[in-house]
Amino acid sequence: LAQSTAEQGAVLLRDANGALPLAAHNVSSIAVIGADANGYAETAGGGSAQVTAGSVVTPLHAIQQAAPDAKVSYSMGSGPYDALPDIPAANLTPDQGWGSGLTTDIYGNADMTGAPLVQETQPTVDLELAGSPLPARDHASLWSVQWTGTLHPSTTGNYQFSLTCDRDCKLYIGGKWIIDDTDTSDAISHHTSTGSVALTAGQSARIKVTYTQTWENDPQPELGTIAQLGWLPPSSTPPSVAAAAAAAKNASVAIVFAGTFE
Repeated sequence: LAQSTAEQGAVLLRDANGALPLAAHNVSSIAVIGADANGYAETAGGGSAQVTAGSVVTPLHAIQQAAPDAKVSYSMGSGPYDALPDIPAANLTPDQGWGSGLTTDIYGNADMTGAPLVQETQPTVDLELAGSPLPARDHASLWSVQWTGTLHPSTTGNYQFSLTCDRDCKLYIGGKWIIDDTDTSDAISHHTSTGSVALTAGQSARIKVTYTQTWENDPQPELGTIAQLGWLPPSSTPPSVAAAAAAAKNASVAIVFAGTFE
């Protein structure tokens, strides 16, 4: 019994109904789903074992080549950098207590001290610039940004939040630390971190997002500024997952590539 259980447990894919191998000439459309099927496919190893090949064929490209007459679509689904949609400005109130959006303070230093060089209201946290957010007259090699205001949840339940940054970012809701992206961001790319909190409809909560450009000794300190805050209200489906489900429903065959991302 133990041997039989072990053998059955080692089967990753059971072709019980003869679905495989796929006959390309009998398949009119294929939905390829998953980050590991395309841009995030692990094709080079990692760490000291990484070897980058001169030519890489991802699973998506291989399927396209093997089924040239089929309509092949691709959806990431839930990926490693799956940022959620922006929080609507209508659900945010800046510090002055009227209007919509968030109070945005931009500092010419990395620790948000002193008076901000720029103070304005932005509709939400969604910033992507080629360099510093400071105007040319206030040029600084380091900068930081703080968004503050009040969040108004429209329904009761558990809200998912995502914070995508290329530097150190943090999210606080109701005075609680929800997301800390300080250990995963770097000076070249961006990373999405997630967190969740229970909110009640009609009960507003203070919200604060901080962004810190900390690369003082970087030979290219102005690689850019990326900061985006997203949310997913209770009982909602992420757009990327909904798109993948629709692609699978409309295709003759769906092939899903699933994996973990460290």
